[in-house]
Amino acid sequence: MTFAGFDGQPVKAWVTRPAGSQGDALPAVVEYIGYGGGRGFAHERLAWAAAGFVHLVMDSRGQGSTWGSGAHTPDEAGSGPAAPGVMTRGVEDPERYYYAGS
Repeated sequence: MTFAGFDGQPVKAWVTRPAGSQGDALPAVVEYIGYGGGRGFAHERLAWAAAGFVHLVMDSRGQGSTWGSGAHTPDEAGSGPAAPGVMTRGVEDPERYYYAGS
């Protein structure tokens, strides 16, 4: 799944459903990956669907995958120097500061 985030930038997510569910109303779990992580790969996120839930897992744009196995949403506004992590990315320009759009 892709949807528009800050400034129209795409945010990526995985959506899994229980096998055989065809538009059924089901309970859902929304998981937002925090600082430094990526959503991983779809096959790594099957536990909730196996338990009967629709599962939406999305990550923070531009955070890469400091931990986890990858599959992250790039930050289309660009990158820039940051150390450590993303807290200081773009701080030299208020229009491009990473957390202006968070």
